[in-house]
Formats: sequence, structure tokens, C-alpha cells
Amino acid sequence: MLMSAGPHELPIRDFENEVRLVRPGDLAWDPRFRELGFVYGTAECYLPSIPKTLVVYGAIQQGLDDFASFALARRFQGMAGLSMKHSS
Repeated sequence: MLMSAGPHELPIRDFENEVRLVRPGDLAWDPRFRELGFVYGTAECYLPSIPKTLVVYGAIQQGLDDFASFALARRFQGMAGLSMKHSS
């Protein structure tokens, strides 16, 4: 899972779709730390000291393999910008 480098406020009041086991393609938000999560493989949300769940608010519909390559490269190449492209 690729996580954002800083906090993001989302207009979410009721935490629906909270999960601990996210699926490839899930777009998630951590209400406790206000981080965005972009899931490209199998991932489980946990911290050693507290239970952790994420709110799933969407999914990557196309290009998951390309996104996974981008996300894996962050480990060795460092931070990079990410933008959303809409298709009609």
C-alpha cells in the first residue's frame, strides 16, 4: 500500500466501509492519521499498539498494474507526484 506523505482532510462524517484487510485497487483513508492509502497488492492495516481500520472510499478501475509499478518504485526512487486521470 502506498500512503500519502501528509495528512488530508476529507468531508467524511460517518466512517462507512471501514476495513482492516484492504484489496488491490482500493482507495482508502485513515481517519486517525488523515492519510490517504492507495492499495496495489495484498495489505493488512495494523499498528502494534492499537487496532487499525481504513475507510474505503473508491477503487482504481483501470491501470492497476501500471500503478503497482509506480508504487513499488517509490521504495527505491523516493517520493513522486501522483495525479488522477479521468477517462470517459
